[in-house]
Amino acid sequence: MTGAETPQGNNAGCWAIAIIAGLILSVSFCSEKKNAASEAVESMSVAAPVDAAGKPVIEPLSSKAIAAGFDHYEKVAKSAVEGGAEIYSTNCFASLAKDFSWSTLDRCGAFDQAAVRMADADVSYFNQSELDYFASEAAAGRYLAVGTTAGLSGDNADVRLAQLQKEAADQRLPKLSSKSAVSAAAATEDAAEAPVMDEYTPEEELAAE
Repeated sequence: MTGAETPQGNNAGCWAIAIIAGLILSVSFCSEKKNAASEAVESMSVAAPVDAAGKPVIEPLSSKAIAAGFDHYEKVAKSAVEGGAEIYSTNCFASLAKDFSWSTLDRCGAFDQAAVRMADADVSYFNQSELDYFASEAAAGRYLAVGTTAGLSGDNADVRLAQLQKEAADQRLPKLSSKSAVSAAAATEDAAEAPVMDEYTPEEELAAE
């Protein structure tokens, strides 16, 4: 009924939806296409840092970024927003074409590895689109494509991915108690009516660690 007060019991749900909506949307712009990450990776011109000689500056694999990727995956997974993991990953990789950093690439890659492990453990947490998107080969391909575009040789990109996968294997996956999911559209609609919250930015979290 129009004008009716929102029951107090719904506040917790609204807050949770607002948090996850902010997390997903703050990574970058929202993509309207499911394959936007793949398209961005294939066509991007990465503005990676270069030294005085114009050679790419390759930063070491970031353990903090890997931990952050798993932390973000846990928040997305526990929100139970259908398709939320794919949306986050799509936007994360697309953001690299606008503002590249190695730590962001490692965070995106770690998020994907968390989803790959979860899908291997229990496919019921994902819809078919996400199962295809988070297939191990697809996740590896996204990471390698950006790494080589940013200046890594093919062999060095393979080594970096192997190191990331090794560290990711030691990270804890979230324990999810509910597999029920709300649609992304419903979550966005409810989040618009939820209390206004400070914007959450993954980059600030990494800087604070």
